[in-house]
Amino acid sequence: MMMTQKRDDILAAAQRLVSQHGFHGTSMSMIAAEAGVGAGTIYNYFPSKDDLMRALFMMIKQDFMQKVMAGVSPDAPLQESFGLMWANIIHYYLDFPDQITFAQQFHHSPYFDRACEEMMNTLLAPLVVPFEKAMSAGVIRPLPLPVLETFTLDVATSLARRHIKGEIILDDTLINLTAALCWSTLSPDSTRK
Repeated sequence: MMMTQKRDDILAAAQRLVSQHGFHGTSMSMIAAEAGVGAGTIYNYFPSKDDLMRALFMMIKQDFMQKVMAGVSPDAPLQESFGLMWANIIHYYLDFPDQITFAQQFHHSPYFDRACEEMMNTLLAPLVVPFEKAMSAGVIRPLPLPVLETFTLDVATSLARRHIKGEIILDDTLINLTAALCWSTLSPDSTRK
């Protein structure tokens, strides 16, 4: 088995087990057994469980960013890109529920430290910068980034969760409609007088 394949197998096993058993319920020996490697082999790739969990989190977030930004032109105005990013976020949540579960657990765990936060800020910059530019240019309302995240990412993920539960059916029409509604909420032109 090639070195990168073993590493990938270890990461995939950790993701599956943490999604099922949580961080504390998942031991390194469980991960080794699930990955089909010896317990000591994991330590050739990851010095500790903390390092393994951080590597998995960053891998998932990198994959998330690639998929969210797929098809988005960095030079396009935010309004043109917004609907595509919105749909990409929803589809990621629908297509990769185990990754989302792991990332959410990690984000709210002691593993998520200052170093992880700094890596996240760097990783998410391609998503955040267009919103910052749009706020500066008056294209969208000037909002603190956590508020902006609540009105965009949190709403999209909530819709995906409701789809998974069977409460709604997120077809392309509804995805596009919700993207337009969200955009109109961010737009300074939507202020009612």
